[in-house]
Amino acid sequence: MTVERSIIPIHYNLKIVPCPITFSFLGKCSIEVCIAEPTYGITINAKELNIQKATARDHLTEYSVTATSVSYHVEDESITLEFPEMLHIGTSWILEIAYIGLINDKLSGFYRSVYTDADNNVQ
Repeated sequence: MTVERSIIPIHYNLKIVPCPITFSFLGKCSIEVCIAEPTYGITINAKELNIQKATARDHLTEYSVTATSVSYHVEDESITLEFPEMLHIGTSWILEIAYIGLINDKLSGFYRSVYTDADNNVQ
């Protein structure tokens, strides 16, 4: 989800591949957004993610631009993707983001947990 009101999410497509051995996961998301005001940066909600690559692609022309920096805002649980060129209004953009995340034990986000079954086995 985006933080700014000038970036309106239209459609999400997520792919998450967990690795239970390392308690991590690989993720890819594609978010179609409508941009109401020209911008060089997009801030989205994210917690404990390591962004590998982020691009913005104009849905109509297929023109693509790769983010040159990612700012992590731990307290706000968000990140800002900065692009070297302005993303213009009037068309929808597809944000494509590849990332690595943690499968944590904090009952927040993508998390792991354990329980004891009827036979007293920890699962």
